[in-house]
Amino acid sequence: MKNHHLIHIVLLAMMWPVGLIADNYVIINQVMYDSPLNERVTVSPYSNGEFVELYNGSDESVSLHNWCLYGESWTEYFRFQNISIPAKGYIMIAFRHEDSPLFTMDSLYVLPTGSQIVYQNSVVLANAGESILLHNANGQLVDQITYDGSSHISKPDRLSADNPDSIPGNQCVSLHRTWV
Repeated sequence: MKNHHLIHIVLLAMMWPVGLIADNYVIINQVMYDSPLNERVTVSPYSNGEFVELYNGSDESVSLHNWCLYGESWTEYFRFQNISIPAKGYIMIAFRHEDSPLFTMDSLYVLPTGSQIVYQNSVVLANAGESILLHNANGQLVDQITYDGSSHISKPDRLSADNPDSIPGNQCVSLHRTWV
C-alpha cells in the first residue's frame, strides 16, 4: 500500500510543474501597434491589422483556454477560448473592427503558410505606447511588455525593433522582442 501512495505522489509531483513551466515559455513576441490602415478612432473602421504575437518556446502545446490579454486598462481585454499554441509555435491576436467583419490579415501582410490568427475587437493598441499583459487561466501574470512607440534598448522590459534598413526607432511600427 505504501508503494501505491508513493507512486501517486511521484506522478503528481512530475505532472504539477509541467503546466507551470509551459506557462513560463509563452511570451509576447511581437507587437504591431500602428497598422497601415485608418487609425482615426472617429472614423470606423479603425485599427484593423494591429496585432500581438505570442510565442510558445516549450516542447509541448500550451492551451490558452481562459487566458487573458490585457491592454492599457483592465476593461480592455481579450479572453481566449479553446485555443492552443503548438510547441515552438506562434499565434497572432489581431484587431478586427466590428464594422469590418470580412477583414483578414492576409489583405495587409504576407503571412507564413499555416499562420494561426485569432481575431478580436477588444484590445486596441496605442501608437504612443502602452503596457500589454498576458495572464494564464489562474489569473497569474505570465508575461508583460511595455512599448513607448519607439525602439529603445536601454529601457528594461521594452521591445526593441529589428532595424535592418536603419529606420529610426521612433518610426518603427512593428516591434520584435530580441531577448527574454
